[in-house]
Amino acid sequence: MDSIIEEFKKRTTLSVNEDEPLKNHTSIRIGGEADYFVVVKNINQLMDAVRTCMELKIPYFVLGGGSNIVVSDKGFRGLVIKNESGEMTIEGTELVVDSGIMVPVLIRKMAELDLGGLEFLSGIPGTLGGAVVNNAGAFGDSIGNHIKSVIVLDPQGEVRVMLNEYLGFEYRNSIFKKEKDFNLKGVILRVRLITRKGMREEIIRKIENYLRLRKKQPKGYSCGSYFKNPKVSGKKIEKDWEGVIKEGRAPAGYLLERVGAKEIREGGACVSKEHANWIINPKGRAKATEIKNIANNLKKKISDKYGIELEEEIEYIGFDK
Repeated sequence: MDSIIEEFKKRTTLSVNEDEPLKNHTSIRIGGEADYFVVVKNINQLMDAVRTCMELKIPYFVLGGGSNIVVSDKGFRGLVIKNESGEMTIEGTELVVDSGIMVPVLIRKMAELDLGGLEFLSGIPGTLGGAVVNNAGAFGDSIGNHIKSVIVLDPQGEVRVMLNEYLGFEYRNSIFKKEKDFNLKGVILRVRLITRKGMREEIIRKIENYLRLRKKQPKGYSCGSYFKNPKVSGKKIEKDWEGVIKEGRAPAGYLLERVGAKEIREGGACVSKEHANWIINPKGRAKATEIKNIANNLKKKISDKYGIELEEEIEYIGFDK
């Protein structure tokens, strides 16, 4: 592949690193090396990198903040494109924002412009693009409710606008996450957000309140919540679940605690003692295989006891199918 990468460099003029440790780019601090790694600083560079990968048939994936992925210990065979694009344009109370901006930075910049609406995402790491892919949410709201449209680079390398109604937003899901082949997903370039005009002081107060609530979250390297809250409608619901079920879903952490999840560990990985739906890498020494083995163990426990199939909120990168 070396000759192909040399051609990539010529066509894009981007600086390419070899054997880049991906653990340095993920919130759980796990992951082997990417064969090749490039950082893009704007949308034009992002499009050039992706289109060139398409033309040269280089396996690739676009990395945001790395907060919702577990990368294999083997790393990634191909090119990782780290998206750090971050420009923002104001159009009334709508914002057109590059997908590589970090969510905390976006929320802070919005507050400076007296624009609110996304305060509920305060404290959530990762990029805007990643938040859209996962339909990130908290406190009863999700980002899909605040998006008018996205600009994407489709799998044929064409730029197109996709309106909200075509983005397939569901609980912690979108059309971009449903496609399992990374090279067929399309790449989010920009997002048009619907914001709310407000007083800066009030917006900042809301941000600080949400950040206080998040201080209670578990410590240690992690991906945050590991599993989606499962649907339990139609299932045999135990009597004491009734107070915790919301919109037909039971909290995954609640179910996991009931099967003894907090006592589970493997190698350098374990389930947090503070929250049963957080698998953590407390000392930075865990392996991806250990994390995945714990996840599979937890899924089996819930399936055996309740007949409920847990689904990961995170994505696995570089693992064998």
